[in-house]
Amino acid sequence: MARVVFFLIGCLLTVTAGLKLWMLMTDPFADLKTGFSSMMLASGVIIELGLLYLLLTQPLETKIVATLVVFGGFLSLSFWKLLSGAQGCGCFGSFEVPPIISSAINTLVLVVTIFAGSLAFGGPREMLHRLRPTFSSDHDSRVLNRCLGIGASLVAISLASGNPWVNSRLGFIGFASPVSAAPVDLGELAEEDEVTAMLVLTNTTSREARLVGFSRSCTCMATAASGQIVPARGELKVSVALKRKRDGYFHHRLRFFVDHPDQFSVDADIMGRWKSF
Repeated sequence: MARVVFFLIGCLLTVTAGLKLWMLMTDPFADLKTGFSSMMLASGVIIELGLLYLLLTQPLETKIVATLVVFGGFLSLSFWKLLSGAQGCGCFGSFEVPPIISSAINTLVLVVTIFAGSLAFGGPREMLHRLRPTFSSDHDSRVLNRCLGIGASLVAISLASGNPWVNSRLGFIGFASPVSAAPVDLGELAEEDEVTAMLVLTNTTSREARLVGFSRSCTCMATAASGQIVPARGELKVSVALKRKRDGYFHHRLRFFVDHPDQFSVDADIMGRWKSF
């Protein structure tokens, strides 16, 4: 039974990693749709493929420990999404799966893994007895420590990459964007069905930047910014019309494509909350 269980878990990991990878390659607004930074989604893919490798190459004891650790982390994330009221968790890429479903799947994987291990080793107590050498064996502990270290490092880097405080200070080491746009928070919007947001694009270089096009995360936004110029060491104000799509919190993004030797595009975020009538 253990082989069947880990085969099915491997299939699940292949599907979820593939869907997230496809989303990262095809959807420029993957972070908005999932609530995780692109780096964190990529880290999730690496962790899932790493666990798949362990399931294919390591003994049963290592498979059980690695599965419990990884899916325990996934369960914590999906449960956090559930408590925060998110519509999806990003576990299945562009397919919006409610956090309650992803939490149930992660819980099921943990329960089935423990059950399969108990059957394979003759009971829960015997399973725990067999798992202890996994942490004391030089080979197994090295494998687990390296995998856990890589996973923890990826998660730490991902969280840092999505932190505005960290990103705002990247300019000190030469990673600031030549053309940038400050996010706009419209706050609470009551009775309006359509509002106008004013974006400010700032050019810190000595060469002007021309806006040659844009893409949007929501069809509820419209702008006539194409063709306008962000002057050298100056600013450009861009008006964006925003229509109500549904009540509640929203976070949309416009990606402007610019003709500039040092930059291809610049992202502008608009957020707020539509209040119910």
